[in-house]
Amino acid sequence: MSLPQEPPRIDKSTLEAECWNLPEVEEQEQHLQAFLLRPGEIQTIWTHEGSHLYYFRQIYPQAKFIPPSIMRTPNGGYRAIESAVDTRGIEKRCDRPRLLSYIKAVVAGGVLELSQKVKTMSPADIRQLMEVKDYRTRLFGELGDSEDQEDFKTLCCQIREASPGLEFDNDGIWSDASLSVAADLGSPRIRAEIDATTLEVKKLLLESLYPGIHVDI
Repeated sequence: MSLPQEPPRIDKSTLEAECWNLPEVEEQEQHLQAFLLRPGEIQTIWTHEGSHLYYFRQIYPQAKFIPPSIMRTPNGGYRAIESAVDTRGIEKRCDRPRLLSYIKAVVAGGVLELSQKVKTMSPADIRQLMEVKDYRTRLFGELGDSEDQEDFKTLCCQIREASPGLEFDNDGIWSDASLSVAADLGSPRIRAEIDATTLEVKKLLLESLYPGIHVDI
């Protein structure tokens, strides 16, 4: 479907109405609108966040999609959110199976993006990608998932603190989870479930950005 040409609406509903037109809020809003108008960015969001949401729901059914938004920061400033999955309240305590499920939810966005990217790559490009030694670099490359990576170390510390006796290597569990998600994509049943969740996020995203638009899924 073709999208409207006007700048997309940015959700500011968590802010008091009198803050909506503040210069710093408008600046964040315009920056986010410009980002979303770049070719392919909106589609990348529903692919990326849809896969995160699918896996987070396996261990936290309350997880929900957050569309592009402006929110207040703890120090009283304002922050643009390109998109996210809200997992506030999720239990950090894990045993080994839940740990793998948790990290699969974290890495899933990048893995699914990579699977989409590979479809458009030449065999030579794929070979070059696979020759990169560092697994995270190979997995994410230019996929724009730096925030997931930056938050990962903190998350691991929180899981260890909440899970006495649970030992794991950060890079090892990241790689294990990435490979497990990649294997899931080869399952017709799981891939269909992931695709259904990404379509759900597509509908939520587009109806947030373009009020009045109707998206069939």
